[in-house]
Amino acid sequence: MMSAEGRQEMTAPAPAEGGEGKLSFREACPEDEMLLLSWTNDPETRKNSFNSGPVSPETHHVWFSRRLSDKNCVILIFFRGDEPAGQVRLECENDTARISYSVDREHRGKGYGKEMVSLAIGYALTGRPEIKAFRAEVKPDNIPSLRIFGSLGFTEVSSDDKNVCFILVKPEKLPK
Repeated sequence: MMSAEGRQEMTAPAPAEGGEGKLSFREACPEDEMLLLSWTNDPETRKNSFNSGPVSPETHHVWFSRRLSDKNCVILIFFRGDEPAGQVRLECENDTARISYSVDREHRGKGYGKEMVSLAIGYALTGRPEIKAFRAEVKPDNIPSLRIFGSLGFTEVSSDDKNVCFILVKPEKLPK
């Protein structure tokens, strides 16, 4: 995977309608801790999280430090121009990468969530050839995320009143 200093300029194959189609990204670094904490504690993000309570700076620091040092985890920070637009986290276990993401409140509704997830999948497939599947878990009332994963070719494999689980088996081509 690439260094935290550089950004990759990449464009999703087919940006969602309303999306401007060009995001850059880089791997998270220690300096991103407060940015990620602010996104984590955004009210909409908390509402769509399985643990919906606010996250303290101390708890977040421990969590973030562990994720940065975990070779099986990558957090990608996405930018629209110079503005941070959101993040995607990939946590790899054996041959499966679990995906979670959030979009900055100022950038919601522009198609960036779909573009970010698509780019993160491409990044993972390039850097981690052992990955055979991607997994996402979404609350049933998180309609934007349900649509994003469905539109990218993920298959719903289970659901109940608290959780919808999606799987994407290693695609032959990148999702659009």
